[in-house]
Amino acid sequence: MNIPSMIGINNVTINVDTQRNSTVNVLTVGANSTIENCIINLNASGNTPTIALNISGENTTARNCIINANITSNRTSSPLYVGGENSIVENCTINANIPSSQVDWSGNSLPKGIGVWINAFYTTLRNNRFNFSESCILSDGTHRSLYGVYVRGINTN
Repeated sequence: MNIPSMIGINNVTINVDTQRNSTVNVLTVGANSTIENCIINLNASGNTPTIALNISGENTTARNCIINANITSNRTSSPLYVGGENSIVENCTINANIPSSQVDWSGNSLPKGIGVWINAFYTTLRNNRFNFSESCILSDGTHRSLYGVYVRGINTN
């Protein structure tokens, strides 16, 4: 389920409550776009990857946004995913309950719950507030972990 893909939006509130078994991207923002003063409220469970705000295009700015998320999906999920290079996230607040999972020491898989997932080069995070807590335990063990900010790109500030 992909809910709107937009270029340049301001003052929008999106509420989603889903238990789907297909990929959920609540809001996908394309290249050279700005999203401002938006609120995304997400409650997601099921066997599906879930992303509340997906910044997929390069040169994109998210400013003054609030994401409230409760995610219990057993697939890799994140309230905020940045995949577009040269993107900026500033003055945003994320309040999220995300699942914890066992640390994969081999490095071959992604964690299940990621607060902020950066998978792009030259991303800037500026003056943000991130609050994460455990929504559920996806695997027992001695090395359960929440991933607050997970960076897989270079030159992230």
